[in-house]
Amino acid sequence: MISETLGAVAAAITAAWEPTAKKTAAQESRPRTLVLAAVNPPRTLGLWERELLIAAGATGLANPEAHDLTAAELTAFAPEVIVIVGEDTEGLTELEGWFALPAVTEHEVYLVEPAYISEVGEGLAEAARVLATILHPDIFTQMLPSFSVQLAPLELFTPPSPDDAESDG
Repeated sequence: MISETLGAVAAAITAAWEPTAKKTAAQESRPRTLVLAAVNPPRTLGLWERELLIAAGATGLANPEAHDLTAAELTAFAPEVIVIVGEDTEGLTELEGWFALPAVTEHEVYLVEPAYISEVGEGLAEAARVLATILHPDIFTQMLPSFSVQLAPLELFTPPSPDDAESDG
């Protein structure tokens, strides 16, 4: 009985994000995208992340399980887009290689309200649409809800100058 219920819930979620998946299916560009549920240490979303990114027209990490990322794993994946669930960015700029990541050099780091990414059930359809709008604004031209997504703060894109390091010491 429980497995039947879980199967029905999974089918409903998949059906809910199907319209987004159909629009992104033909996209040649599937940016390497990292969704961070936490930042200190950086932790992947896990759970439904792989399916969500596929529906949104992206490529995710090979390991779909939620886990803490090492600097080596982050650098090797070289995300082209980073989506942070929530507004906490503390500690990211201290990660080895942060400022060399393609998402950082191209200013493709976004903060998304948790309600738009982490709601299980029908809310995942909205999560797929929000991610698809970030990743493919050319085909998802509708406006997102106010304050649902914002570009990360400028300090995430700007490495400290050598003068800053000297003044801290």
